[in-house]
Amino acid sequence: MRKFSSRILIIYATIFITFFIIKSLAVPATFGEFGWYRGESVKEVANTSQKFAGANQCFDCHVEEYALWTVGEHKNVRCESCHGALKAHVLDPEKYEGNGEYLSPRAYPTIVDFCLSCHNRSTSKPESFSQMTVPHAHEEYWDCLQCHNPHNPIE
Repeated sequence: MRKFSSRILIIYATIFITFFIIKSLAVPATFGEFGWYRGESVKEVANTSQKFAGANQCFDCHVEEYALWTVGEHKNVRCESCHGALKAHVLDPEKYEGNGEYLSPRAYPTIVDFCLSCHNRSTSKPESFSQMTVPHAHEEYWDCLQCHNPHNPIE
């Protein structure tokens, strides 16, 4: 019986030592400095270049649109949520015009699909949230922007 106990002890000790060797190789040295995070990640995030300008930057040039937006139904939706990251446009508007930079052409096949990405009818949304269902046959020629100003869609 004594041999059996010592073999189990050796197996457990081997597993224990192997675990800590693998852990020391797999877990970064700065892990745990700030809770369950790598300490080095703070420097990495700080050195990441910013791509968003912020809605307050839009006001300098787009006063009319900004005024409509601040009182409109989309006032809680930030400009760059629809227009994309436009820090480059803010820094150099002549070089980077940003025309047509709303996300629709890049992420959605039509403006209807773009608008429906938020406004498609869903039982998970509150009843007060503007929802709609576009008949599939109409998707080809419907353009939400013909009737709705995206900065204040109720207008």
